[in-house]
Amino acid sequence: MKNGSAPGPDGIPVEFYKMFWPDVKDKFMEAFRYSQEVNTLSPSQRQGTITLIHKGKEMSRNLLTNWRPICLTNADYKIISEALALRIKKVFPGIIHENQVS
Repeated sequence: MKNGSAPGPDGIPVEFYKMFWPDVKDKFMEAFRYSQEVNTLSPSQRQGTITLIHKGKEMSRNLLTNWRPICLTNADYKIISEALALRIKKVFPGIIHENQVS
């Protein structure tokens, strides 16, 4: 995961997890396994903050069409979703035919 992305509603950036991973790893993994067990994410992992970002300096800030929405999600959700995506990616070649495109 890249550094410098905006934190989600909890305000904890990805850099926190990178720096303190040895300290938080066990609790994080425990929570992750529990999420798998109960088949749902925690309430904080299911929430995001939708905000608008401006498309570029040379574009007028007065036109709504020059803004795009983004959803800021918590870093723990980003870590979990990336881990799951990597797991799924390993299985896809055996499930989806090479001619299949999205």
